[in-house]
Amino acid sequence: MNTTAMRIFVILAVVLLTLQFKTHMVPVAGTWFDNFASLSESFVLGRLAYSEQNGILSEGALLGRSQGAPAGVRERDYQYTVYFESIPIKSFLLYKSPPALHSLFFASIDAISPLTNRQNHQLFLWMASLFSAAIFSWFLWWVAQSFGLFPAGIGLLSIFLSPWLVVSGGHLYWVSGSLLVPLMVGLHLHQKERQGKTIGPGLFFIFTTLGVLTKCLINGYEIVTAICVLATIPVFFYAILDRWSFKRFAARFMIVATGVIFAVIISMGVLVKQIDSAPSSNMDGISHLKERFSVRTKGRYFNENRTIPENIKESQLVSISQVLQKYVNEGAFYYQFGKQAAIGKITFQFFLVLLVMLTLAQFFYFRDDLMKTLVASSYIGLLGPLSWIVIFKSHSYLHVNINSLFWYLPSMLFLYVGYGYALKLLWLRLSKPLKN
Repeated sequence: MNTTAMRIFVILAVVLLTLQFKTHMVPVAGTWFDNFASLSESFVLGRLAYSEQNGILSEGALLGRSQGAPAGVRERDYQYTVYFESIPIKSFLLYKSPPALHSLFFASIDAISPLTNRQNHQLFLWMASLFSAAIFSWFLWWVAQSFGLFPAGIGLLSIFLSPWLVVSGGHLYWVSGSLLVPLMVGLHLHQKERQGKTIGPGLFFIFTTLGVLTKCLINGYEIVTAICVLATIPVFFYAILDRWSFKRFAARFMIVATGVIFAVIISMGVLVKQIDSAPSSNMDGISHLKERFSVRTKGRYFNENRTIPENIKESQLVSISQVLQKYVNEGAFYYQFGKQAAIGKITFQFFLVLLVMLTLAQFFYFRDDLMKTLVASSYIGLLGPLSWIVIFKSHSYLHVNINSLFWYLPSMLFLYVGYGYALKLLWLRLSKPLKN
C-alpha cells in the first residue's frame, strides 16, 4: 500500500476528528453536543477547582463537586463557575466511581499553566478531542491496512457523522477514545504477528493489561463488561481469519483474558487506595465497591435504612428483554428535513438488521474470508452490550443515555467498515467483465 497515501489519510483523519469532537463543525448532534453527560463532566470541573485550592492529591485525587450553588443554579453548572472564577470551596462532595487519573494530569497542567482557567478548560477539551481522534485514527489505519483505503474512508466518514462518538470524543469524563484502546492494542499486536514478527505471550499479556488499565483509570467501570469482551475481539478476529487450531486459540484467549482481569484488579486497587486516602469519605474503598456493585446489579444499598429511589425500584421490576428493547430503539443517527420538521432517528435496531443483511450477502454472494471474519467478529462483539445489560440491569435501565456507547465496541465500527468493504468487493466484481 502507498505509504504516502496512508500517512496523508491518517493525518487527515486525526485533524478532521479532532475538529469535529471539539468544535462540532458538522452539527450532527444538535444541542446534545453541549449537554451530553453534563453531570459526569461537571465532576471533572469540580475536581480541577478543588485541586487548585487544596492540592492535586487532596481527597485522594477523586472527582467531586463543590456544594452550595446559588438558588436557581444547577449544581452541575455551578462547577464551571467555581473553577472559572476560583470561588472558595467550603464543602466538596466526592464522586467515587472512577479513578479518573486523567483529571490528575489536567490538574498538574492547571497548576503550572499561565493561562486563565477558562483557557485551560478549552485546552483540556482540545487534548481530550485529540486523544480520542488519535485512537480512532489508529483504528482507521488498521482498517486501511487490512481492508483498503476506501473502506477506511467510509469508516472515517461514519465516525465523523456518528452523534454518539462526536459528543463523547472530547468529553472530559468519557474521553471515548479510551474505550477503544484495549481493541487497538490487540489488533496491532496480532497484525504485527501475522506479518511475521515474533511476539511472545508476555507481550500480549502486558499490552492487554495496559490497554484495559488505560480505560479503567480514566472513566472507571462504565460498561466494563463490554470492554472485557472488546479486548478479546482481536483474538477471535485473527483466529477466524487465519483458521487457528483450537489449542492456539485457547492459549491466546487465556493470556488476553488474564491480562483483562489483572487490569481490572489493578484499577480497583488504585480506586480503593484513593478512597481510603480521602478524609471525607464515609466508607472504605472495598465496601464502596461492593455497594456500587450491589446498587448497579440489584438496586440495593448496604444501609437498609437508606431510602431507595423510585427509579431504582422500577429498574428491578423490568425484564432484561424490556431493557434490551430500550437500547435497540435508541437513536444511532438523527435527521431533520426542513426547519419545521420533527427530528427523526435511525435506531440501532436498523443497524442490527443491516448486519443480518451483510451476513446474507457474505453467505450467498461475496464468500470472502475478510468479510466473513468481520461479520463473525461483529456478532461476537454484541456479547459486550448484552453482558452489561444482563449483569447490570438496573444501571442499564437507568442510563440508556450514556451506555449506548457500547454498541460501538466494536460492532457498529465493524459494520461501518463492512459496508465500505462490501462496496469495494461489489465494484471489483462488477468491473471484471468490463476489463475482459
